[in-house]
Amino acid sequence: YELSLKIHKATRDFPKEERYGLSFELRKTSRSLWCNIADGHKRRNTEEYIRFLNIAQASGAELETLLLLSRDLNLLSEELTVGFFSLYGEVKQMLGGLVTVLEKKIRGRL
Repeated sequence: YELSLKIHKATRDFPKEERYGLSFELRKTSRSLWCNIADGHKRRNTEEYIRFLNIAQASGAELETLLLLSRDLNLLSEELTVGFFSLYGEVKQMLGGLVTVLEKKIRGRL
């Protein structure tokens, strides 16, 4: 959630022509990551939860690509980009761990 807030704040400084371009995509993708986690958590079974966590992981991969593009177009500083990657690295690790635990839980039930 903190990552999404920081991305929203950082993209305020993007040029106007990027309002519906990279700025929009970065914001949408960062929100998608968290929304899929929340949505999956409220699903009826563990398999569905895992599916939504996988979608969140895919959104994270998209976010990484958009961050690199924004940096390479000089829309984000190297410092901000590194900070975003650091925050996302923590999220990525937690998501991976959660998926692993949930998959083990499913296998234990079978």
